[in-house]
Amino acid sequence: MKNPDVDQAVEDSLRILQGLNKEEQELSSAPPSPLPFFSAKLPRTNVRAHKRYLVKWRMAIVYEGGNGKKTFHGRVNDISLGGLSIHCDHNVFYEGKVILLLALPPLNAGTREKILEISCRMNYTILSQQLFRIGLEFLEFRKGDKKLLEERLEISNAGGMAYMDV
Repeated sequence: MKNPDVDQAVEDSLRILQGLNKEEQELSSAPPSPLPFFSAKLPRTNVRAHKRYLVKWRMAIVYEGGNGKKTFHGRVNDISLGGLSIHCDHNVFYEGKVILLLALPPLNAGTREKILEISCRMNYTILSQQLFRIGLEFLEFRKGDKKLLEERLEISNAGGMAYMDV
């Protein structure tokens, strides 16, 4: 059922949006010209403080849950000196401080991987394909671990693995 008041309000709104008053619309027999379309691509600026690196290093997140310590394992997706994103099978999100155990692969055959211990804060968790992607911000490194990470990332950069937002 049509409502004439609503129909009139719609017509009046269209005239206002088109910039025509009632008299101009009645005088104009031609349909109004479409509004010009402007397309401008704004430059994206990288606001990150650190370069990011694509890696597939093993890691674990440890935190105090309801019934004691909880541990989740996954893989690093990308990393910087300020934090990382990981892929994990579980929807893990904890508002308190978590401990990240990060396994740096050995640089030489026959040597062991180095495990870094970093206190972190979870910034986000989202479902990405069939895994959850979790963003962690580094808060505090165990003594000497930040330097080890920095050196390893510099080595990764030498291989052309660093990237920035484009």
